[in-house]
Amino acid sequence: IGKSLQHESIVEYYHQQDNRIFMEYIEPERPTCSMLVLAYKLAKAIHYLHSNNICHTDIKPKNIIVTSGNQIKLIDFGESMKMQLWKKGRTGTYGYMAPEMFDEGFWNGKEVDVWSFGVVCKDWRLHILADLCLKEKKDRPTIQEVLKHPIFSGFEEN
Repeated sequence: IGKSLQHESIVEYYHQQDNRIFMEYIEPERPTCSMLVLAYKLAKAIHYLHSNNICHTDIKPKNIIVTSGNQIKLIDFGESMKMQLWKKGRTGTYGYMAPEMFDEGFWNGKEVDVWSFGVVCKDWRLHILADLCLKEKKDRPTIQEVLKHPIFSGFEEN
């Protein structure tokens, strides 16, 4: 899946040979901007994935690298999948998995990515965004709705 993606906030994959993946080299740097700016860039990356019918399903700080110029790179698409309306089973990292993934029923990849985004925002102490995303799935916003939240007013057009 990673090879089909081209977005400034998503790592570029070149090819896979045997069990090795060749991708762009990323030099991590310490961010010099607010965590809100990074959250906005992460939400834009997730929106790009969802608009291309892809779910990451393992969004967590270890899979987000800050590079020069306060750019982010979302990495590790090993758990990602083409969008299916509903999926069954568990995938991702325990502390970032949506509650519905622990049920016996089905879950929606877009909804679980928004939950994981909310947990990352909680880790980054962005409680307004965390409170928005960490809701029952029926009350959870889409990532597009998250991008339209007033906290992001003044950011580039969605």
